[in-house]
Amino acid sequence: MRRSVTKAYIFFHRSMSMSTSSLLAFVASYRRWRQRAFDEGKSVGFMPTMGALHDGHLSLVQRSLAENEPTVLSIFVNPAQFAP
Repeated sequence: MRRSVTKAYIFFHRSMSMSTSSLLAFVASYRRWRQRAFDEGKSVGFMPTMGALHDGHLSLVQRSLAENEPTVLSIFVNPAQFAP
């Protein structure tokens, strides 16, 4: 049985273009990516969200990018809250 995805990770780099952004939908994939970044000596910013993204989220991503390269935006969707 396949579990539904309730969390996605979007990676931003300082250029902030979608062509340099990535999307991972599984925690294990994110952890492997994060370990590679740490092994390369990078500081990884992390911003958890509950979805419903707005300009305030983008502002926080931009601030994190000023201090970290790259920054991760986590989008969590609670199935109990948003299920039909």
